[in-house]
Amino acid sequence: MTGCAEPGTLVWFSKSNNPKRKLPYSWELSQYQEHLIGINSAKANAIVLESIDKVLEDIDFNNASVKPEVTIEFDDTPKSRLDILLSREDEKIYCEVKSVTLLGDDGIGYFPDTVSTRAHKHIQTLIKLRKMGHRALMIFCVQHTGIDRFSPAYHIDPKYADLFQKAIEAGVECLAYRCLISTKNIDLGPRIAVQMN
Repeated sequence: MTGCAEPGTLVWFSKSNNPKRKLPYSWELSQYQEHLIGINSAKANAIVLESIDKVLEDIDFNNASVKPEVTIEFDDTPKSRLDILLSREDEKIYCEVKSVTLLGDDGIGYFPDTVSTRAHKHIQTLIKLRKMGHRALMIFCVQHTGIDRFSPAYHIDPKYADLFQKAIEAGVECLAYRCLISTKNIDLGPRIAVQMN
């Protein structure tokens, strides 16, 4: 939440009528200076899935079937869950979606915004799947209107940044999209550049 909850920040909440929830409200948006930020990281998967045809076109994998939340288990490691499995004939693409909200200098967005052992596990799973011959894809859903480029956060989580580099070298694909954000909707917008420091 770095940079998303400064004093005086304007925020938007949604209310759930689900009686099983511990609290009825979810923090959805912040406005900091002139920028809108999608705070609810759980929405990133839904945003990507709603525009999955755009992603499929960008990776040249049209007419694929889409299965959210797949469990991956290897003999030598604990189970891991990835966000999306794309399938077409005998080919599969395993995808992990991450929400990006940390704005750095010069319009660069960073992930993660804190050390994340969970993110380490996901990227290690993608590397392993790629080495087994499958396509693997990282999708960064940028929910901050001030971000126009993406980079792994070397200055926050060096291990994740190192794994990111290893993933790219292993052939894991990477796409970053800036969202189109209003107080009513968040939609997947244009692709933005991914840069390595």
